[in-house]
Amino acid sequence: MNNRLVKYKAILLIPVILACLLLNAACTDKYRTDMENQRSYAESFGLNDGRPYYSTNYNLIVKADSIVLKQETNSYKEAVVKKGELIVVAEFHVQPSDKKDSLWTRVAHDISTQGWIRESELSQNTIPADPISQLIMFFSNNKNLYFLYIAICFFILYTIRTIRKNRFDILHLKNFGSSYPIALCCATTISATVYSHILHHDKELWMYYFYHPSLNPFELPWQLSILVTSVWGIAILAIATIDEITRNTTLYTVYNIVSTFFFCIICYILPLVLYDYGLTYPFLALILFITYRHARASNRYKYKCGKCGCRISKKGICPNCGANNI
Repeated sequence: MNNRLVKYKAILLIPVILACLLLNAACTDKYRTDMENQRSYAESFGLNDGRPYYSTNYNLIVKADSIVLKQETNSYKEAVVKKGELIVVAEFHVQPSDKKDSLWTRVAHDISTQGWIRESELSQNTIPADPISQLIMFFSNNKNLYFLYIAICFFILYTIRTIRKNRFDILHLKNFGSSYPIALCCATTISATVYSHILHHDKELWMYYFYHPSLNPFELPWQLSILVTSVWGIAILAIATIDEITRNTTLYTVYNIVSTFFFCIICYILPLVLYDYGLTYPFLALILFITYRHARASNRYKYKCGKCGCRISKKGICPNCGANNI
């Protein structure tokens, strides 16, 4: 009876999925139209590379130490805008005599601090003021990821050293029967794979999304829709993982949480590194297979400990806290 009920619910999901796909297709047309309008706007300046990805009244934040603004495109009077300050795009101007970059942008920080700068220099030294774009920039910077990777490695080694020093059983360092950690790693791998695919095959789409981000997967093209959906999955699974692991607060809890996010960082970095070697998709297939096998194995853990809430395969002594479950 339970199997029939599960199959019946699965069949009911089909029209829901179809409705979501239709809604996504309808909203995607608007996003593509906005992108085409922006491309036409860029072509009006005689550029065919899609620049600029923004128009007037767009807000930017300086990420370099400073940028220099010229009062006129051919003058020597300058104004300086420092790192972290907000500027707004006022207008564009084509300078045919400039061989370096013919498109100039006039930006303003305040009434007294405004001027012209090459669009290429502006895009390299600024980021959108939108917090989603700033988050994308953070995770796109491999230096930040490598720093987190090294920091977590040291933290794991320190935790293991502390556990062994206090003579705890190292074999109990796992979250028994929980599929959330491996599912979190799987969602991270999917997002990194889709991100690599978009970056290599449709860079213009990615740059437009960077300057016009959205967290609604139903208004984005299918590539970005999958990416945003996987990001939402990462956020949900991260909360579920922390809730599952922290049912019993011990030194093992810290180790399990740190280890989970350690493997998540690996699952994010490896698809980006392996893409140039054609190994990103085999790596994704491997993670999906491991997730499937782990999900099937976790079905053996049918019970929960009455003391710590840890999942156990049979009644008796809990391997996590030692309580006797009758």
